[in-house]
Amino acid sequence: DTLSLHDALPICCAQCGKPFTETRRRVVDHIQPVSKGGPNALKNLRGICQNCDALNTPHLRKQASF
Repeated sequence: DTLSLHDALPICCAQCGKPFTETRRRVVDHIQPVSKGGPNALKNLRGICQNCDALNTPHLRKQASF
């Protein structure tokens, strides 16, 4: 379940290393995208902040200003 997944993830962003806060929220990211054959297994998931997630999303990279 989602609570177990969030408990299993670290308290800092796996990409930038900054701690999660109310304004730097954690999102669950697939290390290998499902669209490229990645599983929905815990070993393929990581916690990253919304800023890093936006940088990982191709159509949002140009819009990011952080």
